Amino acid sequence: MNIERETALIQSALSGDSNSLTELLSEVKDSVFNLSLRMLGNIFDAEDATQEILLKIVMNLGSFKQQSRFSTWVYRIAVNHLITDQRKRSFQEQLTFELMQKDLDQ
Repeated sequence: MNIERETALIQSALSGDSNSLTELLSEVKDSVFNLSLRMLGNIFDAEDATQEILLKIVMNLGSFKQQSRFSTWVYRIAVNHLITDQRKRSFQEQLTFELMQKDLDQ
């Protein structure tokens, strides 16, 4: 998508045009899913993360300053979300294993 079309879609989406928003999300959905799959390694987790990331994009579109390409901004949101998600999973797994060990010891 060229930058003029991208800018027009963003402005239109910010004005409330749901078709423009849908088109913007369609442009980035596959790349967000592929990134999620590479980072999480599981199709089901990647699908969930993709939906969460797309929701963050919709909720934060008004904060997009258009100083970079839309896809770059989306990539940054996706990476930040996925890193946070991985940290949460890692913490939960450690906590779970510790609890299991205590149960086994008792």
